[in-house]
Amino acid sequence: INCSIKNKGNVFLENLDVCLDDDCKTFDLGINQETKLDFLVKDKIAGKKEAKIIAKNKDISKAVYAEYTLMDVPKIDITSLEYPEDISFNDMYKISFILEKKSKFNPKNIMVSINQDGFVKKWELNQLSEDREFILNLNGKELGSERNKFEMMIDYKDDNGKKYKEEKEFYINLTNITLMQRVRMIINKIEGWLLGLFS
Repeated sequence: INCSIKNKGNVFLENLDVCLDDDCKTFDLGINQETKLDFLVKDKIAGKKEAKIIAKNKDISKAVYAEYTLMDVPKIDITSLEYPEDISFNDMYKISFILEKKSKFNPKNIMVSINQDGFVKKWELNQLSEDREFILNLNGKELGSERNKFEMMIDYKDDNGKKYKEEKEFYINLTNITLMQRVRMIINKIEGWLLGLFS
């Protein structure tokens, strides 16, 4: 907590103790003199708080109450991830997951992306105020390998602009592939490589 104290009286204040809990600072304060003070808050529980700051010496004693908000570190978890492990080339399939808000205060400037061999799907959220479900309906014809790696990345920030990241990966296998389907998969892989090269 940052605060200041000013002697508005007509008496020199000697050996003035200014305390927040057991954090005390002792100094002299001349007439019309102002001093800035910093106190370390030990409370670890996020939320709106009130601190009692006491200034006293042998002549005076005064208390003020300072309201402040203690922020926690923003936290997002990727939960309830569901996907098929094996699909055929002509299958439609679904990937679903939940972004679970684990912090009291909202993560901000959220970028959700899923990268599969250069093909990237992205979503942007201003903030996450509650859990949010994502459902993707996809086509097996878009895949480029028998074993396909999916990389999920969640980038977000706190109120001060500090960056955070969550990552998860999983695989989906293509089965019973014909020769013509393999040709299509090679084309998909080249297209994905070119897309990643110029994006």
